[in-house]
Amino acid sequence: MNSRRLKITFPPDTPLTEIEEAVEVGFGGMGSAYRGPDRVVFLHNLEMPYELVTRQLTAFQHDGFILSWEAT
Repeated sequence: MNSRRLKITFPPDTPLTEIEEAVEVGFGGMGSAYRGPDRVVFLHNLEMPYELVTRQLTAFQHDGFILSWEAT
């Protein structure tokens, strides 16, 4: 398990139910997630290698699913 934490921001048009679902499933099993302010989610306790998670988040960003992500 990786101790890094990632801050993920969703676009304003993303339904809150989709954000809650992403939190509930830990971004498809990538780790544990919890809500931050507004449309921010924090992903931590990564279950996959950090490099794999960041590649997947970059793909989500290019597809428009997330607005941005950053390591915190």
